[in-house]
Amino acid sequence: MNVRTRTLLLSAAISFAAALGACASDPPQPASPAQALEEQRARAHAHILKAEEYVARGQIEDAISLYKQAVLLDSRRFDAWYNLGALCNQQRRFPEAVEAWRYAADLEPADPRAYTALGLQYQDLGFLSDAAACYGRALERDPNYLPALKKSIEVDQLTDSYSDVTLARLRRAIPQETDAKWGEYLQRMLLKTQERVSRAGGSTGH
Repeated sequence: MNVRTRTLLLSAAISFAAALGACASDPPQPASPAQALEEQRARAHAHILKAEEYVARGQIEDAISLYKQAVLLDSRRFDAWYNLGALCNQQRRFPEAVEAWRYAADLEPADPRAYTALGLQYQDLGFLSDAAACYGRALERDPNYLPALKKSIEVDQLTDSYSDVTLARLRRAIPQETDAKWGEYLQRMLLKTQERVSRAGGSTGH
């Protein structure tokens, strides 16, 4: 090998090594918006799974913290908002529960569960008109959703508000109910509501 050939090879080797060094020192390319979004969603999902583990172990505050982190990463997760509401309600953090359940309700316009949960909270706190409104919103989404049907009927009894609406809800609830105590209660309410509606001049469907 002559001197000129060796010089050319050496020069090529130096250039190649320099190129490798430049590649190694270049900063990583930023993720695309789509990749970044997927990464956030994956992190949110991991937080939700961990939060479920905390709930199973009774570590409620830790679970609440993780659900909050999850919805910051992926605000479209109905399950995270709904479970966050349930845990906040359990801890008597009622304003936080209301906020979480309202987010959940907005995310799934056909799902009655979040408004039913809100109704239960309001009923437990004694705000019966608010509870009735929430059960009504739940039943607009699914007229046959049994938990909302039963509790709305219960609120009508508590507020002495018997109507054609109560009657229609009773007739949808009774065929679904499998619990004996609830079944007996709904049958008593059916007779009472029929009597009240008839006395007021409404139609009992007979």
